[in-house]
Amino acid sequence: MTLGRRHGIALILMLVVLALLGVFAVVATRLVRTTLRLYYDAGRITDEARVLDAAVERLRRDVWSAGQVTAATPKSLSIDLGAARPIAWEVDKDGNVTRTDADGPQRWPAVGGRLGFEWDGAALTVRSADAGADRVGGLRLPSQLRLAEPGAVR
Repeated sequence: MTLGRRHGIALILMLVVLALLGVFAVVATRLVRTTLRLYYDAGRITDEARVLDAAVERLRRDVWSAGQVTAATPKSLSIDLGAARPIAWEVDKDGNVTRTDADGPQRWPAVGGRLGFEWDGAALTVRSADAGADRVGGLRLPSQLRLAEPGAVR
């Protein structure tokens, strides 16, 4: 084998190694990017779940004590606690959930974009407009005052 042929084979081997390193770099970059995106999404989803849980807990307390609930639209409702203490709940187009009572508004930002309300006379059902996410039929929040009435739906 001549000296020129050996240099040619070494050059081909170097090109193969460079191509393999390039493929490795692309795969490693995508893996790191995906890992960082999942890390960010997990934190965001955890924060959204915590905020939504706080809003639903407050809504549960309001409905539990409610004498009357009126769902004016699927995105808004009015709760009457008696003694001239009405409470309004609303989900705006940006997904902000707002509770307004005599003390002023309380907001939970960007967690309710897909939420909707339905009142059946004894319980409020909070549903997701996303059919795939609402496999159990929504979250049912009963009113103790309405359930205690004779003939109430249970």
